[in-house]
Amino acid sequence: MTAWNLNRILTAQQVISLNTTQMTDITTSNDELRPEYDETVLKSGIRGKYAGQYAVGTNIVRLAPDVAAAFPNEETVNEALRFALKVMDEAKQLACHCD
Repeated sequence: MTAWNLNRILTAQQVISLNTTQMTDITTSNDELRPEYDETVLKSGIRGKYAGQYAVGTNIVRLAPDVAAAFPNEETVNEALRFALKVMDEAKQLACHCD
């Protein structure tokens, strides 16, 4: 294992067997930008420029591991939440009609 080519696909076993020096040689040996990319355009980019616009269209909630384990997919989570909302709405309506 002397000369490494970045285009070579390594198996997991091969990656595990590499030492730190060999890994560094692989990752830094061909660290040049391809000619089809304009370096001046890449350097003037603004990190996170569209992050705010993207976040407006998303509503991601992280479930606790024990809660996530109870649901096989997002559809069942949504179904359970819709059921909980329906029960709460019905409970509010019953409370209002008890007077």
